[in-house]
Amino acid sequence: MNSRRMVVFILFLLVVFPRSSLGNQMAGDEQKIFIVCSLEAFAGIAQRIGGDYVVTDYIVPEGMDPHSYSLSPDDVEKAGKADIIVLANSRFLSLEADLKEAIQEMNQSKIFLDFDDYDYYGITILPAPGIEENYHGYWLYPDNAIAIAKAIKNALVMLMPSYVDVFEVNLNEFIREVEALKSEMLNLAEEKGLRQKGVLLAVPATAYIALSFGMIPKAMILKAPGSYASSQEIMNIEEKIKSGEIVLALCPESMRNSKPGQILRDIQSRTSVPIAYVRVFALSGLKDYVSLLAYNLGVIGSLDAQSRVTSDVKELCAYLGIALLFVAMIAIVEAFIIFRMRRSAEEVLYE
Repeated sequence: MNSRRMVVFILFLLVVFPRSSLGNQMAGDEQKIFIVCSLEAFAGIAQRIGGDYVVTDYIVPEGMDPHSYSLSPDDVEKAGKADIIVLANSRFLSLEADLKEAIQEMNQSKIFLDFDDYDYYGITILPAPGIEENYHGYWLYPDNAIAIAKAIKNALVMLMPSYVDVFEVNLNEFIREVEALKSEMLNLAEEKGLRQKGVLLAVPATAYIALSFGMIPKAMILKAPGSYASSQEIMNIEEKIKSGEIVLALCPESMRNSKPGQILRDIQSRTSVPIAYVRVFALSGLKDYVSLLAYNLGVIGSLDAQSRVTSDVKELCAYLGIALLFVAMIAIVEAFIIFRMRRSAEEVLYE
């Protein structure tokens, strides 16, 4: 599929896919379900399944690392008003464990959705370089997003059983769109020669993006909170890039200017490896989770254009360097000739 057809395909997914009349009905006077998610990406899934019958919000602000974020009193108050609280993995993220504890201390009855609820519908946890079971960013794997959506739909039916058909329609539409994007990711990677190619990760969460495109994570900059690749490991990474074992780097857009992003740019300056800046935790203005997948698809799809620009600039710099060297050589030769001519003139004059 060429670039133009890919753009049309994405627009078709995001704009043209018909919505069910059930899914588009306004809730009217019916009390809407308030869903608070720890991460915005989960809120994007919940909104698609609940449609007009839910209001969603999230805890971790855009650009913040969930591992280092600390709950505020406002966060706890917000979650205290929710009917459903959606977590990624409270055994993995301390902020989620703290949130559950805070809500329980308030003696409030809430529906909590957590990793085990999604795992019931078939979560796939895959490895990353140096990590046997990578729980970072597992929701970015399309099959896992479908499992999360099924758990959310089940919770919504518990609170609004009379709208089971609405939520079922929304879930089926979500699955259809995610499956279509899943296929397009693999097709695009095949078209660009990225299938089964090695990828350098800024952080573990980007592993699931690489795997969704059929690429192979080979190395990682941030291995754990506060633990970065050593100088020797970076040298090994650069050797793999130069040998062609690694052909691409993935970095969350929100971490472009953080230490992992800076290290990637340093590596790029020495190796010319292209960097794709993808969305991981936040939607950043995108309307829902499907838009998040489509955005990352577009980022990978634009790599050729970026590579051509980089290649053209480097080629121009190379030509300029050669030209400057040539001019310098001419100047040296001319200076030598002028020097010899002056010496000859002086010898004739003094004779």
